[in-house]
Amino acid sequence: MRVEPRPQPFERDGDVVMKLHLKENSGRRFPRFAWRTALLLGVILGLAEVGYLMAQGVLPNSADLLRLAIRGDAFQTNQDLFLAFRRSALIPIFGIAILSFIAISLGHFFKFGPKDMSAPSEEDEIPWWDLSIRVVHGLMVVVFLILFITGLMITFGRYFVSPGVFLRQSHEIAGFLFVPLLAYMVVTWLKEAMFKAYDLDWLKNFGGYLGSKAKLTSGKFNAGQKLWFWVMAVTGVLLSYSGLMLFFQIGNMEDMKFQVVLHMLSAMPMMLMFLVHLYMTTLGTKGTLMGMIHGRFSKAAAESYHSEASELKAVESK
Repeated sequence: MRVEPRPQPFERDGDVVMKLHLKENSGRRFPRFAWRTALLLGVILGLAEVGYLMAQGVLPNSADLLRLAIRGDAFQTNQDLFLAFRRSALIPIFGIAILSFIAISLGHFFKFGPKDMSAPSEEDEIPWWDLSIRVVHGLMVVVFLILFITGLMITFGRYFVSPGVFLRQSHEIAGFLFVPLLAYMVVTWLKEAMFKAYDLDWLKNFGGYLGSKAKLTSGKFNAGQKLWFWVMAVTGVLLSYSGLMLFFQIGNMEDMKFQVVLHMLSAMPMMLMFLVHLYMTTLGTKGTLMGMIHGRFSKAAAESYHSEASELKAVESK
């Protein structure tokens, strides 16, 4: 069914432009992107499963140190320093932080509403994201959601229902996918994620998300996106390291307990920043989610918010 766009004025940096609620080709782009991503994800999942089964073959035949480190008698009696810290401090703080971030995001949405970066027309769109990075980003979203959900269930599930073997194996397989996807994204976006002098103004004004009308300058990534990149890069390396050490059970019992705590300490900031990223790309900022799907961005929004982006300068130079 053809949906006629309904022009409606809205203000963007003092200029009144015309917003189209629905562009004619937007719905056609998503299915193509979705099935390509799903096909590639299926292939990669198959390869990850093979790698996982091969890795299982080289695991030591000794006792499952990871299971003992997490659910042993010391955990129950709370007499071990590592496990006491994990149970009495990390887990409660983690749970409170997640609920707080959700509450803050909802409060921001109802107080300030979404920022609009959608294109006023298809003629206003410019190329922004390459196909390769869109596919990798889509795969990372799926993989991270699996890690996010299974990680939460493994961490908090024992207070409601005992986590099964399926959850742990799903978490481990997704972890094998996470490592190469993270490496690709870090290498691809490293140059764009380097901080510039103008990023300080963005941070001082919270990117205009708290009502500031100051004129802000950004490259392809604003300062908030750069912060998310570096949190993802640093904690991702620590997560990958500790996860592999736990999976292959490298070391003794004390090493396993240390890696469990390191894994949680690394996961906390990444998962909290992911919630912020998820909110910003869905409810918090209009146009960003579909922009990542079809690879195009509003030229008007780029001129207002990403004036130093090379993609914008390339279009303007033509």
